[in-house]
Amino acid sequence: MRRIASLIAGCLVFVCAGTAVSALHIEVTSDVDPLRLIPDSDVTFTITLTTDLPGEARGLTLRAAGLGDDLAFRSATVPNFGGPGSPNGEIFGRDIGFGFISDGIESVLPGPIDNGDNVVLFDGVSTLGTYSAGPEVFTLTLRVIGFGAGAIEVGALRPFGDAYVSDVDGTSYPVVSIPYAVSGILEPGPALLVGLGLTWLGAVGRPR
Repeated sequence: MRRIASLIAGCLVFVCAGTAVSALHIEVTSDVDPLRLIPDSDVTFTITLTTDLPGEARGLTLRAAGLGDDLAFRSATVPNFGGPGSPNGEIFGRDIGFGFISDGIESVLPGPIDNGDNVVLFDGVSTLGTYSAGPEVFTLTLRVIGFGAGAIEVGALRPFGDAYVSDVDGTSYPVVSIPYAVSGILEPGPALLVGLGLTWLGAVGRPR
């Protein structure tokens, strides 16, 4: 029994230690429910990146994959993108004013790249180490063009050879999966519901 308890305690310590060295944290939210998408509409995902410690990031590729035939790239924004001091964009840096970012990951991309079923939002490397631990906020807007369901994978994806490289846990492939579904059913708005209610009341109250 004591041997089993020791084994369980050892496993718990391992799990906690594994969580503690998870260097890059990815949070994704959307402006509409991704499980109730409607054709010919847009959905915008806000992607927030943070790290455990300043200075740990050395390289990052951030990609959104799995768009399939239901979704198409519309637009994206990248932190500090296009500033005079960082013409290709930098993240996890220190804003020293006038568009200049110091000690960040400098992107090697001219901008977000649409590959059809995936979008590369950022791809870069740091030679000096990074200054801040975030948060760094990206946005990705997609157009709903068909019916179907699936999952969008956001992060550093091993199938593409993408990775997050840091001084904390070396190379890792953090990813967040966002299920989506296109139903094509438009829920009635408040005005429509009120109108239907008044119509019903009028029909009920009409003398026979």
